[in-house]
Amino acid sequence: MALRVIQGIYIAAFIFLSIVFFRGYKKNREDNMTSKQVAGNLALNFVTNGLDALGIGSFATTIAGMKVFKLLDDKKIVPTLNAGCCMVVFVEAVIFLESIDVEIPTLVCMIAASILGGVVGVSFAKKLPEKTLRIILGIALIIAAFFIVASVKGWMPGGGKEVGLHGWKLLVGCTGNFILGALLTVGIGNYAPCMAMIYLLGMNPAVAFPIMMCSGSLCCFGSGLRFIKEGMVHWRGMLYIVIGGIPGVLIASFIIKSMPLGVLNWLVVVVLIYTAVTLFRDAYKMAETNLE
Repeated sequence: MALRVIQGIYIAAFIFLSIVFFRGYKKNREDNMTSKQVAGNLALNFVTNGLDALGIGSFATTIAGMKVFKLLDDKKIVPTLNAGCCMVVFVEAVIFLESIDVEIPTLVCMIAASILGGVVGVSFAKKLPEKTLRIILGIALIIAAFFIVASVKGWMPGGGKEVGLHGWKLLVGCTGNFILGALLTVGIGNYAPCMAMIYLLGMNPAVAFPIMMCSGSLCCFGSGLRFIKEGMVHWRGMLYIVIGGIPGVLIASFIIKSMPLGVLNWLVVVVLIYTAVTLFRDAYKMAETNLE
């Protein structure tokens, strides 16, 4: 019953955003997109949102694709992605809640901690040097990847099959999600670090998927709604994010659900290393920009 209530909340949020979006779309939709841009947006978002459902994240890859292939006006890419991807991740949250077991108290506590971090922790996160944050988190992800590899290879104990946290582990998990919620507001994704934290706390890595999708979508709900209401999105572009992204998510979620635990562990390692490299690259670019 509790699971159905949580799923209902996410479905209601998706419907609410859809209504607000389509009201604006009717009045403001653009008619200057070519057939190549339409096809490009659908194909790109099918792939990148599928990767998002695998834990890799869609923001950076979609931005890069849209810029390279000139699919949207550069000024509207970020607001459009924020609002459109938020709707897709609501769908991801509902799917993963249905297909992956997670204890409800753990789920609710970690979602609440993430939202609280996004509301309260943002003021602290913005005071910290973003370049330094990216480097520190990148190093932490590499270390976490090493521990997971060591566990898979039998060099040391680690991981587990638990679907919930209790006692001090729940406190650590909530504290970690609070921090990740704050970092999300300054552009640092929560997927990879949430995966690492779930694994290192002895849980089944699959449990990370409903937790991170539920946390991330609600954290972005407010900003996505604001971007839509203020007309900052590219209306047709956002429509194609949702239409292209949802099928990609459905396919990727089926892959995750049927993936053996051993393979899933290696997927987590790949995601952590990929995200760490991305963080180091972004930090390097920031350093170059400051020098200029």
